[in-house]
Amino acid sequence: WMTATEPYSVDYKLKFEPWFMADRKATLWYDVRFRGYGKNKIVHVAATHFAGFSFNVHPIGFLVHRPHNLSSARKEFLKVKLGSIEKPTMLEGSVYKHVEEIFNGSWREIKSGSYEAVVDPTMLRCIKKLPWWNGQ
Repeated sequence: WMTATEPYSVDYKLKFEPWFMADRKATLWYDVRFRGYGKNKIVHVAATHFAGFSFNVHPIGFLVHRPHNLSSARKEFLKVKLGSIEKPTMLEGSVYKHVEEIFNGSWREIKSGSYEAVVDPTMLRCIKKLPWWNGQ
């Protein structure tokens, strides 16, 4: 993209995680079930793609990602993920297994066209109160 002079499209691939900009009213919500664990962006991008959106790179538009510390939930998730390679019994009842089950179920729903992100009800109540969100 550094040498591009014209916008160009990129194809979606499984586990694709581009940062992208979209109209907040047109794009899909992030699924609150993944908050703090990971896979939220993978699911969001997949659902966005399967909803008919395309991804384009603009030669003069960019985002900057600020690294952040891993959440304690993410640290536990990774500890079990990596530890289960040598000790598969670590998966039973773990956060990692739970998140993987949610991810796999979400992926099946995305591909079948029946996926709906679980949205934080507090956020939905807040949005209803924001005049700028509702175009007022």
